[in-house]
Amino acid sequence: MNRRAATLLTGLSLLLLPGCYADVESFAVASAKQECKRIAECDRSRFVDQYRDDMGRCRTEVEDTILDSADIAEEFGWEYDQENGQRCIETQRELRNDCSDDATREIDDDCLDVLFDGF
Repeated sequence: MNRRAATLLTGLSLLLLPGCYADVESFAVASAKQECKRIAECDRSRFVDQYRDDMGRCRTEVEDTILDSADIAEEFGWEYDQENGQRCIETQRELRNDCSDDATREIDDDCLDVLFDGF
């Protein structure tokens, strides 16, 4: 295999690795996982009441909500931004056990532009 082909294969494999969040579907899965961990840690009563203390149920419902929101946004010309998606997941992961209002604001700020209008 020549050097160019090897470089191309390496680049393609990096796009497929978890953590790249190349599309809104992979972002939704990762974001739901982090959000549900934070809800379970920081808002236990909500987690029990709304999701019946079931992490799988929480992840499915949050993922569906994200994808539904993305579908609506796409109807208005908005699109998923991979770089912002990755930043959002990194912040969610970093702060998933931090229940402070500051952490909530930081997550909200870093996740605000995951879907954008292209302008």
